[in-house]
Amino acid sequence: MAVLDKLGFQQEGRLRKQDYVRGAYRDRLLFGLLADEHER
Repeated sequence: MAVLDKLGFQQEGRLRKQDYVRGAYRDRLLFGLLADEHER
């Protein structure tokens, strides 16, 4: 997540208990970046 923050992405949502990994449910985080917020 540090990489996404550094690139300017914003966390827009969390899907709770979305994925089942190694015997436990995990949350899935959703990130987004608007075109006008993107820097090159």
